[in-house]
Amino acid sequence: MKFEIEEREGKLFVTVSVPRNVKDWTDREKVNLNDITQILKENNIKHGKCLQSVKVTNRTPERSSGVFIFELSQPKLKVKPKRKRTSRTRKTTSPIIKKAEKKLDIE
Repeated sequence: MKFEIEEREGKLFVTVSVPRNVKDWTDREKVNLNDITQILKENNIKHGKCLQSVKVTNRTPERSSGVFIFELSQPKLKVKPKRKRTSRTRKTTSPIIKKAEKKLDIE
């Protein structure tokens, strides 16, 4: 398996090609997105989400090569939200007045 990694236009292009094996069909070779992300991790290349993925196999000539496209990861700046200072409201303790007592006080 051959692969080339290029950075263009703010994107990461990974070109993969697998040699086609016509004589012996028992040697099947497949490359998918998981394999490519593992290769990028081994080479310490940070990337974002995948924009285009293909399945590369050695079964047909059309699928013996392909291009995976990833977003380049941007360093995220951590911004702490400003805390709002609120004053604590104190509970007032007032005697509990029953409805019957209220009516008597009003009259």
